[in-house]
Amino acid sequence: RQQLLISIIATLGILSIRGFDYVTLRDAASGQEGTYRKVMKERFLWSLLSVPVALLLGAYFGFLKLEHEFARALLLAAFLLPAYYVVSTWSYFLKGKALFDVILRYKALLSLATLLFVGLAIFLSGGQLLPIFATYLFVQIGGQLYFSWQTVKRVGNDKVSEDWKNYGFFI
Repeated sequence: RQQLLISIIATLGILSIRGFDYVTLRDAASGQEGTYRKVMKERFLWSLLSVPVALLLGAYFGFLKLEHEFARALLLAAFLLPAYYVVSTWSYFLKGKALFDVILRYKALLSLATLLFVGLAIFLSGGQLLPIFATYLFVQIGGQLYFSWQTVKRVGNDKVSEDWKNYGFFI
């Protein structure tokens, strides 16, 4: 069940237009740092398409397959996925700025927090899917939201490439 849930979430990530991550990297490297803010807004709007899909899948598993815990996990994911997909863009901006030490520090902190909190959730929940999944999502979104906010402070200009949107869809 956990692998199926991860597969569904990864597949729904396509709706958030992952090509925008690479546009962010390219434009940050070329000094057009304003693209980062544009990409964040655009990815959020596109990732909203994952909400009805996850809700329909949750209804399918809840009502037709009678897998209620799995359905509740999908319903929770439906409302958190737009934030989950968007806030991870910070690392591509930092890669474009060649701030690899900052990326390493942020990712290490996030991995440690995830390990501690998800491990605690596994221990306290007896291995139930929903508390473990909820803990994972909240730690990931919370940590990445904080790192995204820290990254916005590093944006040095409002320059935006002319082809950022078209190139993001192309990739």
